[in-house]
Amino acid sequence: LMAAGLLLYTVRWLSPAVPVFSPDPGPLRKALAVLGATPEQATIHAWIVLPATDSTEAELRQTVRQVLEELSFPEAETQMTSGSSPAHRLVRADMKGAGLSAAVIAQVLYPARRDLEPAVHLVINIDTSPALVDMWQGRLETVLIRQGGRGQIYTCLIGSFDGKLDDGLLRDILHRAFAAVNASVDEIATDLHFVSMSGYSSLLADGPGGRGAVNVNMAVRYSPADGRTHCLVASPVITNEY
Repeated sequence: LMAAGLLLYTVRWLSPAVPVFSPDPGPLRKALAVLGATPEQATIHAWIVLPATDSTEAELRQTVRQVLEELSFPEAETQMTSGSSPAHRLVRADMKGAGLSAAVIAQVLYPARRDLEPAVHLVINIDTSPALVDMWQGRLETVLIRQGGRGQIYTCLIGSFDGKLDDGLLRDILHRAFAAVNASVDEIATDLHFVSMSGYSSLLADGPGGRGAVNVNMAVRYSPADGRTHCLVASPVITNEY
């Protein structure tokens, strides 16, 4: 839910001219290959601001059920929960299956400022196999477009390789991965055995910040627990915990 909340508050900077921003997984696969990582997992976070300015719990529940049906998720196999506070009202459905984990969330946010109207959001989170990214992105794009409003899809490919590289080599392979997708390196963050870079690639769809703003984010971290270096390649930014 924390990741969903992050997405909800960034959607307002989208251009109204394009209904759904969705990254091409191709450059992300290329970058992961340059990093030398074996693809292991993909996460897709899709969200949209719905046309309504408020919704009852029953209306949110109906929105969630409609999306479950469009995605061919049997409601009987999902766990539906709801909650509310002075700041929000939420209905959420979670589903886990073979190689798939999904959450569909419909939520109203009530701003603290009285001069702002409530906003209704739909968030869909999918964890799946890297081989199924194109299929799931296409289905999520269709769902968002049918809902109306403006939306964004965040896609992250995750992989790893054996062993540890020193920080200098981690930086080097990240720079090569950015060059492989014609991306600038605009921001760098480092920690012990960890490097993250973000920038702009003309090969990927523009993110919430518009043309020229960050739309690609890559990170590598060594884990002593399993002796592997884990790599994340995302557009427009990484929303996973890492």
